[in-house]
Amino acid sequence: MAVLAALVFIISCGAIWYQIGAEPLGGPGPVRLVRVLPGWSVTRTATELQADKVISSALGFRLYLVLNGSIVVMPGAYTMHEGESYPAVASALAAGPPLKPLVVLPGSTIRTLAASVARFPGHSARRFIAAATSGRVRSTFEPPGVDTLEGLLYPDTYFVGEREKSSAILSAMLNRFDIAASSLHLTQLAARLGVTPYEAIIVASIVEKEALLPADKGKVARVIYNRLAAGMRLQMDSTVYYSLAAGGRGVNRLTLADLRYPSAYNTYLHAGLPPTPIASPDYSALEAALHPTPGPWMYFVTVSPTGREAFSVTYSQQLANERLARSRGLGGG
Repeated sequence: MAVLAALVFIISCGAIWYQIGAEPLGGPGPVRLVRVLPGWSVTRTATELQADKVISSALGFRLYLVLNGSIVVMPGAYTMHEGESYPAVASALAAGPPLKPLVVLPGSTIRTLAASVARFPGHSARRFIAAATSGRVRSTFEPPGVDTLEGLLYPDTYFVGEREKSSAILSAMLNRFDIAASSLHLTQLAARLGVTPYEAIIVASIVEKEALLPADKGKVARVIYNRLAAGMRLQMDSTVYYSLAAGGRGVNRLTLADLRYPSAYNTYLHAGLPPTPIASPDYSALEAALHPTPGPWMYFVTVSPTGREAFSVTYSQQLANERLARSRGLGGG
């Protein structure tokens, strides 16, 4: 009899616990922005909802779904309240996010980013490019006379609403860039290298496109600084690719004619850094530009299918590395 009473008590407590979670007393609390990332399961999502205090129990919510039908959780950002009921949360998740994830990859340009933004309802590539090059939305690192945000839109995952303005999206990316730059002490370390913060960002953007492996980023940055100090043209293929893309001539492999393409960004034709960054650098590329690996290298070329690059001091060494690269089917200059 005692066992039966204990069992009834446990079941009753469980029912009360479940009911309180399913229909919390007192109504919903403060608004919370809940982010669901790509690949998250219902279990992972429920755990995050509990951590955000949207639901009282991840286990209780999963039990609710077992009893009332499972759902497919789509990635994005959801506006919910603390202390939501299980039915309300399940309904919101089943409806899908009002804010959808926009992934900005390292090495993105304004044009490639605009194409991604255009896939969202209510947005267009044309409006995004216009906002990013109008000069109305500005970065703290953007010097006078520059009206493009190229290279200043930080690679990360953002959440975009259907009615959100391009300027708001850009501001979020600029804010994220400022946070990264501040943590890296961009302004102070650029001064120690004898460049402006914006010039350091340009270097980082070239490093992002030229260094295929993280271990090579610091050395690529050093080659750039060494060439600038020696008065040599940078002769970086990435700047030519950028020039061609800006002119509507995207190519997979450069020719000798491409290296003569007339553009201020073509560092085979013009000395010094290009006028602006050529891509969005990630944290490691910015770090490499601010902490270049010490060394005398003036040249580099990819010599391995893994992306490993060989660095050299003399042109004769570079030519030997280029021959090695060609013998492995890698082009090599």
